[in-house]
Amino acid sequence: MNLDLLNLSTDLRRISYWLYQGRVELAKQFLKQAKKTYQNINPKIGCYKNIWKEIEEISNLKGGLLQASERALTASLILKHRSGV
Repeated sequence: MNLDLLNLSTDLRRISYWLYQGRVELAKQFLKQAKKTYQNINPKIGCYKNIWKEIEEISNLKGGLLQASERALTASLILKHRSGV
């Protein structure tokens, strides 16, 4: 089990909810912190060539708040699956 993947997955679920609620600044703050905290994660995870590019698109709200929220939730589920839990 990769605990860092599982922890990042949990953070992304929280971020997804905050984006859905419109709490953009809080979500962006946690995304910035996640990049520092989990910098040692291999960026190639599942279907992502670079998970950090996906997280950057979430942070930039590409497609709007709802799509960013959906992206965060999708990434969270993929990370959880890849963590081995």
